[in-house]
Amino acid sequence: MQAVFTLTIVLGVLIAFTIAAAPSEEKKKVLNECKAQEKATDIELQQILSNKLPQSMNGKCLTACYYEKTGVIKNGKVVADALKANVMKEYPGGNANGFVTECQGVNHGQRCELGALVNECVNKAAVKFGPK
Repeated sequence: MQAVFTLTIVLGVLIAFTIAAAPSEEKKKVLNECKAQEKATDIELQQILSNKLPQSMNGKCLTACYYEKTGVIKNGKVVADALKANVMKEYPGGNANGFVTECQGVNHGQRCELGALVNECVNKAAVKFGPK
């Protein structure tokens, strides 16, 4: 009986997280603009929309473009206020300050690698600080 209860709780949390993490129309729009700009494929776009980490350079550049267009990355740095605003939209009910604390120090000298690292950090932070 306890196993059924535990399984029910775990499934409920997973379903709630999946619903909360569904990409917004705004995110899809910006990513589609970036897809053309960065010459990314449909597969690379879907990876990002599914919260998977792209391995190709075009996929990494797609994430950089998205974070640049949303103001999260500016002049090669993570902008804390923009990151907070972004995660508040994407993960309503989550701990936006936790995301900022976790990810504001991400840095890399190469634009596309920085975008990929920010994307990876946000995905990992979502597990800790996303809606419960």
